[in-house]
Amino acid sequence: MIDAPAPPPVQHVAAVPAPAAVSTVAFAPPVDRPLLFRVEERRDEGAGRRRFLVERRVRFRRDGPGWLAEVTLLRAWTDRDDAVARRFLAGVRALDGRVLRYRLVGDGRVAGVEAEDAVWAAMLGGFAAASRGSPVPGADLSHASPAMRAAMLESPVRSVLALAPPPPGVRRVRLPGLGPAGGPVALEGMERTAREADGLLTTVTDATSDGPPAVTLHRRRTTDPASGLMRHLIEDRRSEIGGRAIHTVVESSLVG
Repeated sequence: MIDAPAPPPVQHVAAVPAPAAVSTVAFAPPVDRPLLFRVEERRDEGAGRRRFLVERRVRFRRDGPGWLAEVTLLRAWTDRDDAVARRFLAGVRALDGRVLRYRLVGDGRVAGVEAEDAVWAAMLGGFAAASRGSPVPGADLSHASPAMRAAMLESPVRSVLALAPPPPGVRRVRLPGLGPAGGPVALEGMERTAREADGLLTTVTDATSDGPPAVTLHRRRTTDPASGLMRHLIEDRRSEIGGRAIHTVVESSLVG
C-alpha cells in the first residue's frame, strides 16, 4: 500500500510464509548513499481512475555494531482534488520535513525509531487532519496497541527491507488481508521463487479468495540477498464490491 500516516486509499494483502519457507540473507546495504524509494498506486473503481505517488529518500549509515537508517519524504502527489485526495495528502505530509531515524541491529532488524513520541504525535496529527470534516473509521489511533503503534512507526523503513525472502522453489501460501469493504479476507494460492542470473531473487505470487468478496492477486517481488533490500515490487489486485469492479496496481522500486 502507499504507506502513510493516514488511512490508505486501499488495503493490500501480505504473505505470511511458514518459518520453514524462509531463508536468511546477509544485511549489507550501501553505506551513506542516498536511495530513492518510490511507490505509485493506480486505482480504477469504474467511475474513474486515481493515482497516488510517494517518494522517499533512504540512507543507511553504520552505527557501532548496528545501523542507522534515515528516511525523508521527498514528494507526495495525487491526480485528484477531492476528499479522498485531501485525506491522503494531509496524512502523508504529516511527516514532511522530518528525517525519520531508525536504529537497526547488525542483521538489519528494526530496533526502534529516534524521538518516537514526537514522531507518533505527528502521525496522530496526520490522521486527525486526514479525517477532519469527513470522519474516517479507525482514524483515532490515540489508543492503538503497542504492536500497531510499532508497525506504523516502522513502516517507512520496513518497506525497503528484505531480510527473509523465501528460498528458490514452489510453495502454497495463505494470505490474510482486508477486502474492498475493509473486512477480513483470506486468499490462497501458489508462490514461486527463482534466483536470477544477476543473483537477485524474484518471487511471483498468484492467489484468490475462497469466497465473497471476490479478490484475486498477482504479485512479483524482486529482492537482493546480497544487501537485504527490496529492488522492485508490482502488485495487481482485482476485487468486486456491490457489483462494482475495483482494479488496483501498486508499483514500488528502490534505486540508487
